[in-house]
Amino acid sequence: MTSTNVKLRLAAVEKAFTAETIDTEEANKALRGAVRKMVMRPAEGVLEIQWHHADEPQEVVFITSRFSWDDNQIEETTGH
Repeated sequence: MTSTNVKLRLAAVEKAFTAETIDTEEANKALRGAVRKMVMRPAEGVLEIQWHHADEPQEVVFITSRFSWDDNQIEETTGH
């Protein structure tokens, strides 16, 4: 069950990040409206997102130049 307000905030995030050209100001505004806190752990390849509407943080796997394949094992089946 998602409130209309949450749906609008998440739609704004999606719109900002799927635009042909990303407007940094709009993307930041959308994120501030939907996200309480983000913690980036580049060496581990993890972005932890604490959404305003969720009790538990969401972990998102990503790869950066600081990610160490030798130190991290990512399971393809779970996305973590």
